[in-house]
Amino acid sequence: MNEDAVLLAREERLSYIQSKLRPNEAVICIKANIPGEFKNYKEAYTLIKIFEIECIHHFSILSKEFFEGADGSYMIITIPFVEHIKKMLVNIETKHPLGRMIDLDYFVSNEKSVSRQDLGLPPRKCYLCNKDAAICIREKTHSDKRIFTYIQTQVYSYVQDIIERMVIQSIKTELDLEDKFGLVTPSSNGSHSDMDYMLMMRSAKALLFSFTQMFWIGYDGTSLDTVYVQGKKQGISAEKLMFDVTNDINTYKGLIFILGLVLMSAGYALGHQQTMNDIYENIRIMSRHVFSEPNYHTFGEQAYQEFRIGGARQEAFLGFPTVRHATEILLETSQITDEILHMTLIDIIRLTDDTVLLKRAGSLEEYHRFKALITSITTYELKTIKEVTEACIRGHISCGGAADILITALFLTAFSREFLNM
Repeated sequence: MNEDAVLLAREERLSYIQSKLRPNEAVICIKANIPGEFKNYKEAYTLIKIFEIECIHHFSILSKEFFEGADGSYMIITIPFVEHIKKMLVNIETKHPLGRMIDLDYFVSNEKSVSRQDLGLPPRKCYLCNKDAAICIREKTHSDKRIFTYIQTQVYSYVQDIIERMVIQSIKTELDLEDKFGLVTPSSNGSHSDMDYMLMMRSAKALLFSFTQMFWIGYDGTSLDTVYVQGKKQGISAEKLMFDVTNDINTYKGLIFILGLVLMSAGYALGHQQTMNDIYENIRIMSRHVFSEPNYHTFGEQAYQEFRIGGARQEAFLGFPTVRHATEILLETSQITDEILHMTLIDIIRLTDDTVLLKRAGSLEEYHRFKALITSITTYELKTIKEVTEACIRGHISCGGAADILITALFLTAFSREFLNM
């Protein structure tokens, strides 16, 4: 890369930061510590997003802007001035698992950023050998390739842990909710004689690796078409694993499809500097041929042919509008309670055509009867919810498709808050 272009990019960044400084305000510049001439790797963007969220947790944000330049990506955040900002930023850099890989520079004047030295704090340490980083940089102790490989490994490990936690917590949150219209709960098999809570959890844990692989397929993908093809193969392997673990009981086949698509799209969004809105558009693009794909003789396909009830495929074809609706509800609340979960699940049942419910109902007339019974609950009354749940169990009704959508919305809520700041 042209050294003059790098120097010019640095000067332009400093000049812009100086133009943002106002009385009683401060500016934080978030920039990844990426070695070598090329710095606009997706890992740099991911690091910036992670520490943007950290800053949002610690400060009141007045404005924020993202830039890409010859010297790499960076984010400019304007905050109200408070005492000890630099010490707070150093604390984040020191305590966060990825803190050594980020620069959180702080500006309060037109001259320069406030440094660690200005505050009498020790210099930063090298990623690899724990010596002063400035010495290793000056003496070129480690190759750029070795440093970048370390950064990449650490970022992937950190994100992997978060995605795993989000997936399993989303599944468990739905599963732990009692009185769910025939669905499995901790105290009841619902209307499922072949399933119980422990089987569902064992199945979910077995699928965790496949789910995270779908996320990385999206993150590393070069196009949505290749992501979909590779992700579909992973999904088929996940289904086989599920049936092996459960002795051919279908616990989460619908979830593999719905959450799998969302994981691929979310990974692609994070790896390609996209927004929450892009996640749904990516799904619509990947699913545009879903009704013309080979016939696998499923009940979902039969329901579409006979009743034009599209189920999960219709949702995907449209970009998951019900998932989006449910996610928006959950994002509006600071605490996800049983009331929020129950009422969101009812809303999902109202908005979507659930082929699991249709199959269990046995006829279109019974399907509409039970759907109307559940969605007649418009206020949170636990007594009524219990009564309707008992009726569903007597009628062998279960809303598995709606449960899959709720799990997926729970995941997207957590993902948005962790990585996309929604």
